[in-house]
Amino acid sequence: MNLLFRFFYQIIKSTFSKKISVNDMDSCYMRVWPHDLDLNFHLNNGRFLSLMDLGRTRLGIKTGLFKKSLEKKWGFGVVGGMSITYLKSLAPFQKFKLTSKLAGYHDGWFFIEQRFESREKLVAAALVKVAFLRSGKKVMPEEIMNEMGVDHIGENKEYLENIFNSEKEFLQFIKKDY
Repeated sequence: MNLLFRFFYQIIKSTFSKKISVNDMDSCYMRVWPHDLDLNFHLNNGRFLSLMDLGRTRLGIKTGLFKKSLEKKWGFGVVGGMSITYLKSLAPFQKFKLTSKLAGYHDGWFFIEQRFESREKLVAAALVKVAFLRSGKKVMPEEIMNEMGVDHIGENKEYLENIFNSEKEFLQFIKKDY
């Protein structure tokens, strides 16, 4: 509930701000509030993930991807996985910048890179795996790129395939127990 105000604020702000290309990075500034803290009195690790939702929402609105998703009935994107590394803490009332950009795609999944920075230092970095669905099936990135009028999305660095394959290997190992 306490993210509801931030959510609506970011929707309104991104709706009326300058639009960006699907391959551009979006940045927004926020502050750590008391209700964001954990027992160690720094930004809760779960709150990082919730704030990342806001960053992806902004990116979708500013690039026109959300509008196209509504038009084509793709849904708003479903998170299928996430990897995040925490490097530093964010203290109460500390200001930080959240950046979001499409890193690329692999095997029908888009990968969104998100970073938290404060005082010119990297605080946390994440890679989020997202798919758009139509009638319960993934919409292929090529269709989305065609509809968005671009010939590529992100840089499609080799690490995306490595991460995807690593996740598959992990799941195969875990599923042995079930």
